[in-house]
Amino acid sequence: MPSVAEFLVDRLENIGVGHVFGISRDDENPFVESISSSKKMKFATTTDEAGAGFAADTYARTNGFGCVCATYNAGALSLCNAISGAYSERSPVVVVSISPPMKSRNEDFLLYHVIRSFNNQQRIFKNITCNSAILDDATKAGFLIDKALDDMATLKQPVYIEMPADIAVTPIRYDVYSQGTPTIKSSDKETLADAIAETSQWLAQSKTPVIMIGVQVVRYGLSDKLVRFAEKNNIPMVTTLLGKSSVDENHELFVGVYGGKSSRGEVLSLIDNSDCLLVFGECLTDVTLGFESPRFAKRQVAFCSTDGLFVKNHVYNNVTFQDFCMSLFSSSFEKKDIFTLENVSANLDDAFNVMSKIVDTDKNVVIVSDCNKQLTTASMIKVRQKRFFSPAFQRSGRFAMAGCIGIQLANPDLRPLVMLDADSFRSSLSDVFTIIKMNLNPIVLVLGEIGINTASLRDFFGGGHGYTVSDPNELEFTLRSCLKSKELSILSWINKKG
Repeated sequence: MPSVAEFLVDRLENIGVGHVFGISRDDENPFVESISSSKKMKFATTTDEAGAGFAADTYARTNGFGCVCATYNAGALSLCNAISGAYSERSPVVVVSISPPMKSRNEDFLLYHVIRSFNNQQRIFKNITCNSAILDDATKAGFLIDKALDDMATLKQPVYIEMPADIAVTPIRYDVYSQGTPTIKSSDKETLADAIAETSQWLAQSKTPVIMIGVQVVRYGLSDKLVRFAEKNNIPMVTTLLGKSSVDENHELFVGVYGGKSSRGEVLSLIDNSDCLLVFGECLTDVTLGFESPRFAKRQVAFCSTDGLFVKNHVYNNVTFQDFCMSLFSSSFEKKDIFTLENVSANLDDAFNVMSKIVDTDKNVVIVSDCNKQLTTASMIKVRQKRFFSPAFQRSGRFAMAGCIGIQLANPDLRPLVMLDADSFRSSLSDVFTIIKMNLNPIVLVLGEIGINTASLRDFFGGGHGYTVSDPNELEFTLRSCLKSKELSILSWINKKG
């Protein structure tokens, strides 16, 4: 009979997790030891827990699910920023922490790493995960693990699993006959039918419908079905900044990224003139709206996400996001007037114009942008589906450099083109050592002077190549040369135009 830790490893293998991120320590960790016995899973050692959290996040965005393991309190609390970002941006990550043994606990005598109380860490993570469980009973551990993983798959948000060290090595006792198995929420059929009927009637009568695509569309694997729905009914599409690359942006019906007044003119015009705005899988936040008041009235919007379903002024409870989308996408309406969009090229700065050329000619290049001021400009670069990653809502620094690690381990065929400013690069130097140790080869484009002699980068980090470029033609030549390299490349772009 497997131990509780081995059971969790088996369950993670079954959902496709091939790497667990974290720090390698000398102290015994039953979960990490169980990973070492696995034939399908590896432990990916990073320099610190914060980097491990961001790597697990982008691994989940690329692979479907991710996992990070951290030391009790001292390490786990360093994950809070990355996991809160994954929570708000709908990235399904399993957080695993081994806590002090149950037999050693005494509320009158605190152990090292313990803050206030033994369940204090779980209370913290309860606020930034959709399920937080302490496996303090081997007879209930199996059910709690399955419930957590089901919630993660359903809500596409992180979960927290804490195992006391002695419970982790205890044989699991999972009696499904007495405990049952977790149940997944389903839609009320009559309410779903009413919502589809109202939306369908409205859409059939509309003259200028528009689809706004949020991040949940790609998280739930609905991108292709949505595109076929748009094609069948000739409806133009935009994405939010967080939803960028949910669909192939070279599609003839794709117009651009919506971000309020920062959007391109044709995107704003489309939204402002829409008489039926269909918002799928996004929460309308200040970031989504470009830090301004909504440009559209509530009665003009059908909004569906995991947070709820609203059609005009009506609220439909007990309808899941997936069920509504699948039902609506299978519907057909009288095709709208032929939608045409003039081929408008974005007015990009030199560096971004070069990156646009690169991603246009290489389908494996993926842009990973940090939260600097250039993020909005980078969003104007047209990319293929799932070829753009950013902390668009959380706006966390450190995301890009650590994130490219998770992307390449999840899919070695992808080549991250990391874009960040000099301050973000300097705060992410420890991730460079992890990248080199793992023999990964992202291309890092630093917008500004990095403060380190690029010619000596190899000596400083023990690997990789550094360049300083200031001419667009030189930048393009260097980037294309870096694409042929199997090593890390770091480019400092010094814009002579200021």
